[in-house]
Amino acid sequence: MRGGVLFAGDRPALDATVLIRGFVANTDRQIQFGVPENGVDPTGKSGEDGRFEVRFDPPRAYQFLVDVHLPGFAEESWRWSELEPNEVRGLGDILLRPTGSI
Repeated sequence: MRGGVLFAGDRPALDATVLIRGFVANTDRQIQFGVPENGVDPTGKSGEDGRFEVRFDPPRAYQFLVDVHLPGFAEESWRWSELEPNEVRGLGDILLRPTGSI
């Protein structure tokens, strides 16, 4: 999984968290592929140039949620029903929008 995280004006966002959460998609895929004993949700951070790359081996029985988060900004999320082994999924440039509360 790779991409870039930006603020308005195309300024790179440092230290945005990228979290990939996987969970069993359905019983048929669980039976066909099995599930890992010790599932770990891969994470990464954007660097000084705003770019990130998270490498992992996606369990075939899983579907995935990907969240990009930086405090004070709206979270961006994606969901895929499956990811293939050795697949490179590019998210492109992600523009963070400021949030607030009253």
